[in-house]
Amino acid sequence: MKKVLLLCMLLSHLLPPIQAQKAGDLDPTFGTQGILKTQFKAGNLGNESGTELFVQPDGRIISVAGLEGKLVLCRYNTDGSVDKTYGTNGYSEPLLFNYSFPTILDPYYVDVAMQPDGKVVIAWNVDDFISMLNASFLVRYNTDGSRDTDFGTVHISEPHDFLSTSLAIQPNGKILVGGYALVEYPFDSPYFVIARYNNNGTPDGSFGTGGYITSDPVGPYTSPTSIAVQSDGKIVVCDHNSAFLTRFKSNGDPDPSWGEEGNVEVDFPVHALVIQPDQKILVAGPAFTGSSYKLALRRFNSNGTPDRSFSGDGKLVTNTVVSPDGAFTVALQSNGRILASGTSGGNNPVLNILRFSNTGTPEITFAGNGKLVPGINGASSFTLLPDNRIGITGYIHNGVNKDLVLARYYGNGTPDPTLDGDGKAIIFYQVGYASFLSTALQKDGKLLALAQSFNGKYNDKLLTRYTSKGELDKTFSEDGMQPVDSAAQTVAIQPTGKIIVAGGDYFNSTKAPLIARYNQDGSPDHTFGNGGKIEHKNSSIVALAIHANGKIIVAGNGGTASDYDFAVTRYNSNGTLDLTYSNDGYVTTDFGSPADFAKAVAIQEDGKVVVSGTAFGYDYNTQLALARYNGNGTLDKTFGEEGKALPAARWSTFLSGWPEAKGAIATQPDGKIVVAVEQWQELRYEPSPVYHGITRLKTDGSLDESFAMSEYYGASGVIDFRLGANPKVLIDFQNGGIILTAGPYVSRYLMNGSVDPSFQGTDKGLSQINDIAIGNKRLYMVGSFTSFPQSFATISAALLKDNQPPVVNIVSPANNNSFVAPATINITALASDPDGTINKVEFYNGSTLVFTEWASPYYRQVHNVPPGTYKVTAKAYDNLGKTTTSSIINITVTDPSQRLALGSLELNQDKQNQLEGLSAHLEQNIPNPAQGSTLIRYYIPAKAGTAQLILTNLNGHVVQKFILNKGSGQTSINTSSLPAGTYIYSLYIDGKQADRKLLVIAR
Repeated sequence: MKKVLLLCMLLSHLLPPIQAQKAGDLDPTFGTQGILKTQFKAGNLGNESGTELFVQPDGRIISVAGLEGKLVLCRYNTDGSVDKTYGTNGYSEPLLFNYSFPTILDPYYVDVAMQPDGKVVIAWNVDDFISMLNASFLVRYNTDGSRDTDFGTVHISEPHDFLSTSLAIQPNGKILVGGYALVEYPFDSPYFVIARYNNNGTPDGSFGTGGYITSDPVGPYTSPTSIAVQSDGKIVVCDHNSAFLTRFKSNGDPDPSWGEEGNVEVDFPVHALVIQPDQKILVAGPAFTGSSYKLALRRFNSNGTPDRSFSGDGKLVTNTVVSPDGAFTVALQSNGRILASGTSGGNNPVLNILRFSNTGTPEITFAGNGKLVPGINGASSFTLLPDNRIGITGYIHNGVNKDLVLARYYGNGTPDPTLDGDGKAIIFYQVGYASFLSTALQKDGKLLALAQSFNGKYNDKLLTRYTSKGELDKTFSEDGMQPVDSAAQTVAIQPTGKIIVAGGDYFNSTKAPLIARYNQDGSPDHTFGNGGKIEHKNSSIVALAIHANGKIIVAGNGGTASDYDFAVTRYNSNGTLDLTYSNDGYVTTDFGSPADFAKAVAIQEDGKVVVSGTAFGYDYNTQLALARYNGNGTLDKTFGEEGKALPAARWSTFLSGWPEAKGAIATQPDGKIVVAVEQWQELRYEPSPVYHGITRLKTDGSLDESFAMSEYYGASGVIDFRLGANPKVLIDFQNGGIILTAGPYVSRYLMNGSVDPSFQGTDKGLSQINDIAIGNKRLYMVGSFTSFPQSFATISAALLKDNQPPVVNIVSPANNNSFVAPATINITALASDPDGTINKVEFYNGSTLVFTEWASPYYRQVHNVPPGTYKVTAKAYDNLGKTTTSSIINITVTDPSQRLALGSLELNQDKQNQLEGLSAHLEQNIPNPAQGSTLIRYYIPAKAGTAQLILTNLNGHVVQKFILNKGSGQTSINTSSLPAGTYIYSLYIDGKQADRKLLVIAR
């Protein structure tokens, strides 16, 4: 019995309707508006860790958390449950550390503070690798977890080269940012800086000079580590490097009433401070006692003198050992008791919380033994919650990954069991990580996609199959999914329809190379190799191709771990080595460099095999490399030099790296070769930005100079730059174009290399395109879509040609036909679409919608039509939303009281017959659809001319003719000899069409 390893969950997204009209537009008939997003396995797969807590005005708790390397906010209700109304399932939008600098930025020193209204402000720093300068930024989150777009992203550009180290919010909502900057002497000691911003994110010009103040350094690497604001608006700042407390007036001037020129020296580094209601200032930090550092407290009066009512001399050194560079917190409970904490343990910090009386006496009953050690990984601080309770956040390791934890204690240090029963609430973000790696299109239009999904420890691999509508094909392996080996990387289809999956790393025993074959129903093909698999032992497998005769080509890297070579192996269609290929089925090619990496393989129409990749030289430059092999596995000496080509396809001196092939190659019928290449901009620091393009080679391996070139960079044979990854290239022979994808981008080029302006290269719903395929008049793109913190395996389908409009005509009744009220009118339209299907046909009287038909025949009998003049049209919609409206059919319905009289005069018989002549008509055949025979009723006025009934097919070919008698009558048509389909029967009076109807013949 088959075991289903993964759960497939198809995600429906509420997106606006798409009307695909142009080549490149998404095809809305596939998946959800052209996109299929799939999460095979979701659960507790990520890593979460809390860093600090804040309490909103309504009592709900905000946890600042790390989630897979990004910062998020998580909100708890007062009972400790996650507030699902906040952000997405309780998590805010992630803070992605990026900005409009020209290179990658690394975040560090993140500070968070809460405004009085509950909004959260975050400050963080980045390194700019190009300019070698630093930068600091501010963002703000609304109370619902969304980014405050009115506040935006504030770049703290003054002073120059500023880095933030602390953050505080004044009662009036103004934002204080502490940090340091190299103001005057870039390589001297940093200067202490405080900047202030208004609530809207603009610099506060009333503070200091231009919104910031600087202070001469009073110690090495001076920087504020904590900021507090007194009730009178004065600002107190501590610095753990210089062991000083500094106070400023509300306008930023030094406060001369505080110590010496606004500075008070403390005999230990100050990490944390709190201002008491009586304006006394309490500080905490590590004090060195000769052999170790101990948690220490000091309290000062409002003028900066030691408060000797605290522990006798204003200073208290505890017996709790702490790390000098650890985290420290100090807070004041409403009853005046003091809570203080410090961490010990270095890289694995242990949080220690102690409580003291208002005079500094340790409370030995706190937490049972005088010290609260919560035992929560990553916990470095505490937060004072309402009712004097204590909140702590961090993480707990579940054996696989980290889960966010919230712990709550009563003010006396005992666990609060009202929080999840034991005082600890553990949560995790439900995530999944999936992507499609490779794809192949079957002859019947079904799409194969090789997927990978992270299960918490490693990636599971699945071979999946989808219908042309984007639905899992349940006839494939029972549920549309077949588990495959974890080494699988690529998929291809043999001419017989059997499916080949291959992949693996020759130098990694955990992912040993293999080739497997599956039947068309998804079951393993046990007639192939050894039980359906081949253990490939010659090289890694990075690319796969199938000969027209079913033989299998795999390309990869062979040689040794220190000297890679191109490696090509050919197998017979049954999985045995093809010993006619290079005598043993295996061939390697050395380009004379220490490392040659094969990336892609293609088979020409003449059966020759082309492999593209990179030759990595001794000078650390890379070079585009290609090799071509004859049918017997020998190098084709008509290609390049002795079968090897190293084309100089470098297209920009601005970019310092040489191009290399990157997983994409396609051959034209004329033997020319199109290769996707990449080139990078070499920077002093990695990572360097990478650009992609395509180049074309002649059949002899030289650059094709007729291929379009980029005028901006002025280099032959290369077009277009795309910032992305893992490019793919495919030739669209039917529409005469070359498809290039790189990262999330897709472009189409004409066969001469110029950009195809008719192709819409817009967003295709993928963050990364890993493979492409052409079929069903579509371009299929498979890869992944990332919506932090998870990724979805994604398939997008785009049109390859502009959508053609549908064709629609009303065939019954004829134009300018008349009826007598209350009339019964049979309305019939014919509709077709040259490149798709008809979705529906709407029938209108003027601008008023009368009825809609969703399937052929597009017919309805309308009863009791009152007198009047009607203008009837039919509007056809194709499957992609394009419409066509038919010509107007004018219909007149007369009042029966006017049929026999005109004014007060009686009409003679001739006049009556003349009016009746206008009413020659057909009735709908019975039965319809017809099976064997059908009956058609008609009426022909006595004075009418010769009447004929003519039956035609939709191509206009006459099938049968009948002469009809005057008056009311009926005729039977034998349909048994006619093919099933749709026909038209028409009434002609003296050769002019008077009416027509639609006849459907069924079998």
